Formats: sequence, structure tokens, C-alpha cells
Amino acid sequence: TGRNLAARTVGAQATEVAIRAGVLNRMTSLARPQSVRIA
Repeated sequence: TGRNLAARTVGAQATEVAIRAGVLNRMTSLARPQSVRIA
């Protein structure tokens, strides 16, 4: 797939983009360090 959308219809493309954005956000949140206030 790469940079292209596999879906042909606009509705399916919107769903595909939403899924890809969710996956990317999840991967980003897992890689982000957790900050904890000490004082």
C-alpha cells in the first residue's frame, strides 16, 4: 500500500485514513516518555 489508499470509495477511504491515523497516534504515544512530577 505505501502512500496510496487501497480503498476506492470516498467512505472507505475516510475509514482507512481514520484507522491509519489511529495506528500512528498509538505508536507515537507508546514511544513518548512518561513524565512524572517529583516535587
